[in-house]
Amino acid sequence: MFKAGNDNWKTPLGYYEKAIEELRRTREELQDMKANNNLHNIESTIASFQTEIKELKSELRTMQKRLANTEETAIQAQITLAETQKASLAAQAELQALKEIMTDEQKLNYKIFEELVQIKEQISQLPSQVVESDSQTSIIKSLSNV
Repeated sequence: MFKAGNDNWKTPLGYYEKAIEELRRTREELQDMKANNNLHNIESTIASFQTEIKELKSELRTMQKRLANTEETAIQAQITLAETQKASLAAQAELQALKEIMTDEQKLNYKIFEELVQIKEQISQLPSQVVESDSQTSIIKSLSNV
């Protein structure tokens, strides 16, 4: 296309050509500005994303630490639970053994008591003619008190 020269701008055609050239330059400048603005927007967006990525990585590390602590606590709790269950079973077994011993002792005590009652009856049926010694008397009194 024909470019308007410096001395041609006074004619209507030169005036139009000069206006067209200025519009073209302005459009190019606007496109450059738009490109620079887009580039600036992209750069700020990238910076924003990078900041967000750093924050997310930090949060991820924190969560991983918390998860590790929670897992460790859970493992310790399971170990403690297992130890407690083992101790509980041992205590239950010991309690059962003590119950059996007490039951056996109660049976023996009852048997002894019955035998003492029988002995007491036998002694009371003895003829009164038997000479009682002091030791026999004390034994009878002891048995009577039972």
